[in-house]
Amino acid sequence: MAKSKLAFFTVLVPLSCVVAQAPNNDATPRSLIDLKTRAIQALQREDALAALRFLRRVTEQNPADLHAYFLSGAAFAMGPDRLVFKEKLLSDLAAKPNPALHSMLAGFYMGLKETPDARNHIQRALALDPKNGHGWQLLALFEWQMKEFQRAAAAFIMAKRLLPRDSSLAKDLAQFETVSPVKAELPPALLRLADAERKLRLGDLAGARVAYDAALKVDPKCANCCYNLGVIASRLGDKRRAATEYRKAIALYSPEEALLRADAQNNYAAIMVELGDASAETERLVADAITIRGERPSYVNTLARTCDALKKVSCARTNYEKLLTFGGSVPAAVAKHARQRLAAITASN
Repeated sequence: MAKSKLAFFTVLVPLSCVVAQAPNNDATPRSLIDLKTRAIQALQREDALAALRFLRRVTEQNPADLHAYFLSGAAFAMGPDRLVFKEKLLSDLAAKPNPALHSMLAGFYMGLKETPDARNHIQRALALDPKNGHGWQLLALFEWQMKEFQRAAAAFIMAKRLLPRDSSLAKDLAQFETVSPVKAELPPALLRLADAERKLRLGDLAGARVAYDAALKVDPKCANCCYNLGVIASRLGDKRRAATEYRKAIALYSPEEALLRADAQNNYAAIMVELGDASAETERLVADAITIRGERPSYVNTLARTCDALKKVSCARTNYEKLLTFGGSVPAAVAKHARQRLAAITASN
């Protein structure tokens, strides 16, 4: 890796951030801190293999440490097989998204100085694991490096709510507040958003809906609020409102939030098919989502059903067949429907 890229990367992860622990656990074993310190030192001297050896020991002891996976991705970006590694990660994510893979891909992109993609994957990891305090700390450090001080402040506050006694977070936050024009105080909209997300995690759908509506009154451009209102409406059986909320989210997500928008596009298209309102637009939206995030089983299923509803036989057959190649990652009822539709398509053509 070129020295300029390495310097850019190491600014993002100062040694004060070298802590490995599970979310909401402020007791970090000294051995894990030492391992991650040595991993960053190895990255600084461009010894990727040594860094990976240390980081593997960290993740074996604490699989929830998203920062360790981020550092691992940066180490892989130094290697000669970086493109093979990237394709493997994207393939694994398409089959089964998880926070660790997103964090690793974020580190990979950061190592290559491809910052929009790095941000997208940090956000995606947090969307899957919103209680990971060090994931929020990582996002805060990233936004700080990008000089997005408001975003960094909000991420720091979310991290502090989850890790109230963490010494590395306290040190990073103190350093941030000496240089940032924005204080790390949680804006009213994010306070309401945090309350809504807590209620949603607890299964309080009615309470979460009220809280998301309140957050939207403070911040009418809260795309995640609309997205989660769509999730709630869908769970409550109100498909029309779900479609409306997903549609709002699609319009509100920024270009940097393309991965989040892709989920909204797929969910919107799936609901329109359920409602009998499939159209060329819904086909375009889910096809675009696949372009952005890859051929995930749920996306392929939505595209197959959309094409089926539109009487596009070749498209429907191709995507039902593709869906079945995902094997056990496809729910039994979804696989059964795909086989039934393939049989019907074959019999009629």
